[in-house]
Amino acid sequence: MFTDAEEAGQLRTDVSPAAAARTLVSAFHGVQHVSDVLTDRTDLIDRWTELRELLFFAVAARPQP
Repeated sequence: MFTDAEEAGQLRTDVSPAAAARTLVSAFHGVQHVSDVLTDRTDLIDRWTELRELLFFAVAARPQP
């Protein structure tokens, strides 16, 4: 997914697709664990949405003016 985004010009040029993928998998694992411990996963969808929006915003290429 990140490699496809890079090829389409949708990924910041200073972001490694492999590093972004590793970070996403690690962060999602953490989100699942914390959600499980704190709420028995009842808030997992909300926590995933927060993570997804933050991570994808951080790695997305910005439109050129």
